[in-house]
Amino acid sequence: MPKHDTNPDLRAALSKLRGERKLTNPALAKLFGVSVTFISKYINDNLDHDPKDFEAIAADTIRAIENRLDQASQLFETSVSRAMAGRIDIARRTGHSCLFGSPAGEGKTSGGMLYQIAHPSSIYFKLAGTDRDSRAINTHLWSALRKADWAGNQKHWPMMVDAVKGSQRAVIVDNAHRLDTSGRNALFDFSEDTGCPVIFLANPEILELIKRNDQQHSRIGVYTDLRLTDAELPDVSRRVAEQLSSVETAEEISDLVAFVATKPGRLRAVKMHVILMQELRSKHAKMDARTAFRSAHRNLVSDYALPSD
Repeated sequence: MPKHDTNPDLRAALSKLRGERKLTNPALAKLFGVSVTFISKYINDNLDHDPKDFEAIAADTIRAIENRLDQASQLFETSVSRAMAGRIDIARRTGHSCLFGSPAGEGKTSGGMLYQIAHPSSIYFKLAGTDRDSRAINTHLWSALRKADWAGNQKHWPMMVDAVKGSQRAVIVDNAHRLDTSGRNALFDFSEDTGCPVIFLANPEILELIKRNDQQHSRIGVYTDLRLTDAELPDVSRRVAEQLSSVETAEEISDLVAFVATKPGRLRAVKMHVILMQELRSKHAKMDARTAFRSAHRNLVSDYALPSD
């Protein structure tokens, strides 16, 4: 069987990734969605069949892996992230876009990032406050997909479509409630042109915005409002506090963070409290964690009081 050419730069990048991250060939193959035999033969420049779209997708994947693996240790699975993963898998198989419209603080962002870590060929980006229209979407997609050999004078859209068409890559868009009609249309158009589903992570109000547009409403496959269960909130909130402080501190304030996690903002509110608590303790060395947490709460905007000790 004839030997197929491989990209030397990509071989070097794969070897570097494997070495720096201490990945075995099976682990590396899983990240790229190929067989162990394929990844081994590719790295060793001994490939005996056409790599097809592997090289085009691999460059994006390596960049995504580098950006996300360092964050993996700071993320953990919850009922929300597991449910999201299952629905995104279905969306990839069907090609239908889906919408997760839970309130802030339920773990949608972590769920999207965890999925992208587990499936690094997926495209994930988070919209900032000014990212609203089709131009912003084109910029994010171009940043995620741009290849070194793409000519700057060519139209971006057909190049991006050709890069992912038929690949079943999920396009995960966080803070999608920021988008105006043109921004949402750009994502739906990209999905239709490529066959890749768009996964909207947003606050619940986005559903009403989409419902006002018959064309957009008909293009959403599944809408899901996912919430953390009451049973898992104490453990999840404690783990968030542990990430931002220490095991001992998280245990000391575990009842307080669990209480905050039941209020508006949920895990986001927990993070704000713990971050400010740590800042206060850095300035007042003798202040214990519970006192600092209560002081942080008084300085944050809220409409509830913490339970007394």
